[in-house]
Amino acid sequence: MSGANTFSTSFDDYAYHEIEGVNFLKSGREWFGESMDNLNNSFTFNINSPNIIGTDTVFMRSAFAGRSANSTNNKFSVYINNSLIGDTNYPMVGTTAQDNYASLVGFNRTFFSSNPVFKVTVSMYSSDPSSQGWLNYIELIYRRGLTLSNTTDN
Repeated sequence: MSGANTFSTSFDDYAYHEIEGVNFLKSGREWFGESMDNLNNSFTFNINSPNIIGTDTVFMRSAFAGRSANSTNNKFSVYINNSLIGDTNYPMVGTTAQDNYASLVGFNRTFFSSNPVFKVTVSMYSSDPSSQGWLNYIELIYRRGLTLSNTTDN
């Protein structure tokens, strides 16, 4: 059988950042992580990506919840290694019990990176001083070199 041997030197890897900390309805159904407001409007975390192949595309998917009852000028932004990857606006919500508590938004982007550490910064901007925001998750999918490592413990 000709061509039966196939060799691969890389594979698709992914990293997922999600903290299950806040549940708006106390229903157990949808949980959100880090929170932001106009005083603390950003946070940073690192995601390690050893042996990343920098010439291949990195795919990022993100989801957020934003609450602003007084402004339509609201957005979330994601920076990776100090470069803006993308941002998305979130709409204003109503103030009655029948209105949504927060607006759910997200975006997908692609970019290139050869850095083995993704320094992820998430920020929120709103002209409403009482606005709030939460990260739901950020997912990164990237191509990684296939290497074996010696992990002998002594």
